[in-house]
Amino acid sequence: MKKIIAISLMALSMQAFADKGWIATDVEVTAVTNTNSNGQSFSVVVTDGDGNYPCEDTTISFPLGAAGEEGGDEGIHNRAFSLAITALTAGKRVSIYSYSDNSICHAAAHIKLLK
Repeated sequence: MKKIIAISLMALSMQAFADKGWIATDVEVTAVTNTNSNGQSFSVVVTDGDGNYPCEDTTISFPLGAAGEEGGDEGIHNRAFSLAITALTAGKRVSIYSYSDNSICHAAAHIKLLK
């Protein structure tokens, strides 16, 4: 029984690790909102993806709870918002990462500004 539990826990932890990843890469930011559903999050609309990631050509949300190792890191969240605004105003492309689940578009935390 202990062996089954250990294998199950290992499989679950591997699945959790596999769920982290890029949700959009090398996309254009076409809109930025200061909140999503009036919560502690902001959203970006991205377009011009290559179709290799699940959240290209859609709206991506950055909830405060996804920012930082423990969630709720306002500094990280504010920097992500600032980079999103910079990408929009400067016409730069971005890549966006989720540390919790790379199959949904509403748990982003990391945004990389591209040249």
